[in-house]
Amino acid sequence: MVAGLGLELPEHIRIEDIAWSRGLRVTEGGLTGAAARVASLNGRGVIRVRAGDLDSPRGRFSVAHELGHFLLHQARMRACSDTDMTALHTDGRDEAQANVFASELLVPEAMCRPFCEVTEPDLSTARLIAHTFNVSLTAAAFRLVELVAVPCALLFVEPSRIRWFRTGGAFRARLNILGPPHRLSLAARAMTERRSQGPEVVDAGCWLEDDDCSVELVEDVVVMPSLGGALVLLQAPGGDDDEE
Repeated sequence: MVAGLGLELPEHIRIEDIAWSRGLRVTEGGLTGAAARVASLNGRGVIRVRAGDLDSPRGRFSVAHELGHFLLHQARMRACSDTDMTALHTDGRDEAQANVFASELLVPEAMCRPFCEVTEPDLSTARLIAHTFNVSLTAAAFRLVELVAVPCALLFVEPSRIRWFRTGGAFRARLNILGPPHRLSLAARAMTERRSQGPEVVDAGCWLEDDDCSVELVEDVVVMPSLGGALVLLQAPGGDDDEE
């Protein structure tokens, strides 16, 4: 979509102007129990986001998400929650499709790829993407894992469970996603100490189903108290098989 708009730099991605060009006015407030809502009739309408969100990275993503519903699903009325904004594309639902649309609109591959040409990706790379494109750290980390060539995994963990995960870059190892984070993981330590940890090499058994002591796994963790957990980026082995 960005290619069709002729945008060349991240600062050109003014989401309210893009929505206006598609017949939607953007405003904030007037919502109860929803993060954002789109309402339209005869090809025009309004996107509302939660009061106080409009100028924030979260608000920009919400606008792009609702624009996705309008364009992809011809939605006349759709209200979305914070949970809807984190639905993964593997879920195969409208909310997940709207999230993919929002991610690709706000962080276009052609603009983001140069940031992802790194050999040791960590959350500092995601922070740079977040700052450059004015998106949340989670949205930036998603895009990093999608575009980087190095095998990586992104997870959101809570004290009692792993809420979701995403892999990319030919990540072949099988994650152990049952139960809470391993007690020896940086994630467990980070949530106990309430401070971010890493990047640091950890025992592969903290995260992988096959505990191969020859595997070096790099873990980087950012604590997100407002969300009740932590964002985890893992760099793991993968890639092409050895040639004979």
